[in-house]
Order: sequence, then C-alpha cells, then structure tokens
Amino acid sequence: MKPREPRRDEHLATAPRLVGYWRDPDAPRTATLPDPRDLVDPKWSRSERRRLVRYLQRGRLLHDFQGFSWCRFRCGVSDRRMGHRDLTDGVYVWPEGLAHYVKAHAVRLPDDFLAHVRTQLEHEHAPGGLRARIGKLFGAKRGMPPGRVP
Repeated sequence: MKPREPRRDEHLATAPRLVGYWRDPDAPRTATLPDPRDLVDPKWSRSERRRLVRYLQRGRLLHDFQGFSWCRFRCGVSDRRMGHRDLTDGVYVWPEGLAHYVKAHAVRLPDDFLAHVRTQLEHEHAPGGLRARIGKLFGAKRGMPPGRVP
C-alpha cells in the first residue's frame, strides 16, 4: 500500500500567520484587512527591502488558486505577475505577489514579520535555520543539490 501524500498545509507546524492580504473594495468580506496604500514608507531602506523581496520570493508553495491576484495600486503590473499562489516559510503565509508591493511600492510590512525575517536570514545557514527548517518541513525537492532550498 502506497503511503498517503501529506496535504501542503500539513507542513505548517502551527496555525499560519498571515501577512500581505489586502482589502478589496469589491469584496465586503475583506473590509477588515489593511489597504496597502496606507502602508507605504518611501524612507524605508532599499537594502532591507531587497533582502525582504528575495526572502518573499523564496517562499515555498502552499496553495494554488484558479484566479490571479491584482495590484491594489492599479500600477499596470499584469495579474499573471501578481500570481495565484500562497507561499510560506513554515510560520507565515503570504500571497505570491507580496514581493511586488515591497519592491515597487515600498509597502512596509508589520514589524513582527520583519523581525521574524531578520532572524531567519541571520540564522539561515545555522542548524535549525531557515534552510534546514524548510527542508525538513517540505522534504528535498527532486533534482535539487543537497542543502539547497529554492
């Protein structure tokens, strides 16, 4: 008998913490979510933003959706580029397009998330760090060199 494949969300150790989900003016159920236009910080360090963008883009796939997201700034970026997936680091979950908001619009994410990311990046190569934890949670990806996490 073949063992059952785990659901993707079974890889999360605890209930996920969500970050980067925004209010949609056409969806009343999102009324309590933040508007990213209220979170723009033009003075935010570009180097910190670049590190955060790389971190967000390296998240592991958690869920696929049938429809694409769209930029709440309506800046012209394609919906396809905004993505249709949720990504995770095993603690937080965010939409695939979150890196766009940080990179293109200087949307500053919550301090607790930024502190989490800094800690993960500081300990990335240490035993139990980001690479080890994601590798353990999701298993090795076929064809990937040992110790490398996408």
